Amino acid sequence: MRFGRWIMAMGVATALAAPAAAHAASVTAVLYNIGDTPPGLSPGGDTLTVNFGAGEDYNAFVGQINWHAAESPDWNAGLNSQLFGQLGPNGTFSTYCIEGTQNVYFGNIETWTLGVVPLAGTPYPGMGMGGLKATELTEFWDRFHDGIGSDATRASAFQLGVWEIVNDGLTADPFITGTFTASGSVPGDALTLSLAADWLSAVGGPTPYDADYTLYTLSDGGIQDQIFAVRSTPLPGALPASAMVLSVLGAWGVAGRRRALKAVRCSVS
Repeated sequence: MRFGRWIMAMGVATALAAPAAAHAASVTAVLYNIGDTPPGLSPGGDTLTVNFGAGEDYNAFVGQINWHAAESPDWNAGLNSQLFGQLGPNGTFSTYCIEGTQNVYFGNIETWTLGVVPLAGTPYPGMGMGGLKATELTEFWDRFHDGIGSDATRASAFQLGVWEIVNDGLTADPFITGTFTASGSVPGDALTLSLAADWLSAVGGPTPYDADYTLYTLSDGGIQDQIFAVRSTPLPGALPASAMVLSVLGAWGVAGRRRALKAVRCSVS
């Protein structure tokens, strides 16, 4: 089913049948609308064309996804406390998408029935990405996430890298061969694709990096699984970068809940 504009995330299926389902509590949050402050997608852009192996191209929203009003019936259930520790004012937090075959909607309340689960078992349902891709994705995050800042090109490149690893792992021709492909039609798209490819080529290489983050997923069988990170080695006397981002999101203001006019996949058409 196609909707006006949708945030898509990718679809390598998940988790060891139901990751921690017996102990998980659901997590609910509201995706900021596209015209909110902050927008539901920011930083990032919407010019790239992506395909997740289903034979259809999509004009993609590619970048950081921003949420607010996060709630759970039990923040101590399973791994939910990992997300709870990242929440900013009014329950704000930010994610990147994993799947490409399911939707979330700008301005709508979304519920992940499995709550927070380990990265390797997602996306759900299915077999999950497994330990190797989870390790590669964690290194990718450690190497490059802190350098995104408010740069839309970097955020878009980062999302492309996430999709490439989850779908195809590390390949010699990222975005060209394999399940996930991506292309662009304006000059800035070439820079985004080139930057993402350069970043991917560094994963597993000899260049040192700080292993600061542990990655988790918000998981559900019917909507996009979303990835977020917890800084596992906080810098003395400094807020984790993720906490600083969330504080900024909170300072930008809280948008009222309203009916969504645009559907969102982590790539969007």
